[in-house]
Amino acid sequence: MKIYRFAVVLFVFFLSCDKKTKVEKAVEEIPVDIKVERFDKAFFETKPEDLAKIKKQYPFFFPAGTDDNVWLKKMEDPIWREVYTEVQKKYSNFEPVRQEFNTLFQHVKYYF
Repeated sequence: MKIYRFAVVLFVFFLSCDKKTKVEKAVEEIPVDIKVERFDKAFFETKPEDLAKIKKQYPFFFPAGTDDNVWLKKMEDPIWREVYTEVQKKYSNFEPVRQEFNTLFQHVKYYF
């Protein structure tokens, strides 16, 4: 009989163990959908002729006093291209980072 009671207590103990707290469960239920637009991809995959389109799409990245030649040189600069290539290797799949942002904003909404 002792073994039966011990087995029941042990079963209930393991059944009650949950890795997520009530707060974590509540945070997961908060609807947040983050859309990430990668400016680096848009900038370096744009042809130099289409610079005006990207300037229109992202005006806050292009100060009014800066000449277009500056941006065209950056588009074609081998060092900037190399940095972009390395970033692409590291973040070719951006989904895990987007998920982290989602979780972050769920926590922000929950606590504030």
